[in-house]
Amino acid sequence: MKEYAFGIDLGGTTAKVGLFTTSGALLEKWEVPTDTSNAGEHILENLADAIHAKMAEKEITSEQVEGVGIGVPGPVLDSRVVPIICANLGGWGERNVSAQLSGLLDGMKVLVGNDANVAALGEIWMGTAKGCRSAVMVTLGTGVGGGVIVNGKVIDGAHGAGGEIGHITVNRHETATCGCGKHGCLEQYSSATGVVRCMKKLLDENPDADCVLRGKDFEAKDVFDAARSGDALAAREVDEMTDTLGMALATIASTTDPEMFLVGGGVARLIKSHHDEYLAAYGIDPQKVTFIPNYVSGSVFSTVDRRQVKELRSSWGLDPERFTVVCAGQLQTRKGVLEFAQIAKALPQMQFVWAGDFAFGGMSDGHKELEKLLHDHSDNLHFTGLIERKKMPQLYQLGDVMLLPSYDELFPMTVLEAMSCGKPILLRDLSLYQVILDGYYLKAADNRQFIAQLVQLSRDEAYYARACEMSARGNRFYSEEHVLGMWQEFYHLCLQESLQRQSERRRRSPVVQLAGGGWR
Repeated sequence: MKEYAFGIDLGGTTAKVGLFTTSGALLEKWEVPTDTSNAGEHILENLADAIHAKMAEKEITSEQVEGVGIGVPGPVLDSRVVPIICANLGGWGERNVSAQLSGLLDGMKVLVGNDANVAALGEIWMGTAKGCRSAVMVTLGTGVGGGVIVNGKVIDGAHGAGGEIGHITVNRHETATCGCGKHGCLEQYSSATGVVRCMKKLLDENPDADCVLRGKDFEAKDVFDAARSGDALAAREVDEMTDTLGMALATIASTTDPEMFLVGGGVARLIKSHHDEYLAAYGIDPQKVTFIPNYVSGSVFSTVDRRQVKELRSSWGLDPERFTVVCAGQLQTRKGVLEFAQIAKALPQMQFVWAGDFAFGGMSDGHKELEKLLHDHSDNLHFTGLIERKKMPQLYQLGDVMLLPSYDELFPMTVLEAMSCGKPILLRDLSLYQVILDGYYLKAADNRQFIAQLVQLSRDEAYYARACEMSARGNRFYSEEHVLGMWQEFYHLCLQESLQRQSERRRRSPVVQLAGGGWR
């Protein structure tokens, strides 16, 4: 009986190997170093040895194994052949991986796929994208891989190279050569090796800038650690890396229109670690935490057509034709109210609306300065004061964009409400948002960037449409229906774990059977 299967994710540094049941349950996982010496001639031998060793340890016979699936960082033809040299495997490639590994495993069935493609299939089958028909998987490791699923099918292309987003050109002026032989590939900027390369370049271009990495050998993790600790130059590199990645993903979104982007790999873990460290600081195991957010009711916060927008603006005393920027929040300096006013003054062709009041009266942060602002500001800025809850949907609906320049937030529900009303979101570039809103909003670091974003939104219809689509994806994630599904999945998991614990307790409890077949 076929009970088991092995899965291998072959990377430039290590290969991740997993032992699974044929139903997809992971039983055990471990790593095998990737030996790229001599053009990687020992890679398959080492993988075969690792599988044989695990089978011996677990007393698993070949007859019990359905087969082996292996993801490789390069194109694959017919689930068997790697037709080119893989850029991150020391010259390894151009071989029938299926036949060679099968021979090393005594004829065991072996199927091969591009690493990101099989990761994407796995996520749709058993993972985060379960239930999706179209998704894009991005793997950020030694290189950058991509897997594109459209209507449930892998887009592998005529030569097995479909979805190789790591080799999308993002900088046609780049002089350095990518491992693939081209110039300016995404992989040169957003992979682990790319982060190190670009960080070294920044250090060379800024010889007088202080940086904890200067004069040291460092890895991508060190760059992220330095950025997290406040190193300005390292933070700049992380920002540039993520901006470049975001630009590439926006291009892919315009082509494939996925329901979801999935980002994995070692570099992705570095980004995720920022969040996990907060939990660990309080002695909480991140693996035991399930994130289930709040949701917004689409029946309350909804979109309206352009005619209704104009009518709303007129009823609020606004110009119905003017590009309109809205915000809702307490009147406190940390909310960026002063900056909001400065941006309004710099853009007299637009109109700005801030809804909110002093939450703590005269004790509110910056009360004296903000009180003065309420009576002395540009004509295109409107402070509504505190408005009724039932009128909040109208506030978002009358705007063209929601701008929140806050310096400090927890989980701003106003952003989710504006998303539900179909409005693009423009936020200050805060680390919090990278965890809860990544890919759903436009960001800016200062007033200059806020102004540039607003001008482009008002003038570039295609850019505005892309910003609306980002917001729409965020709304789908934070919708009532999706969050309900997350709760259902969580409770189902809890039930399964409870039943398993009960079963284990029953197995441990002694039972005495009488000769007559009765029970006591």
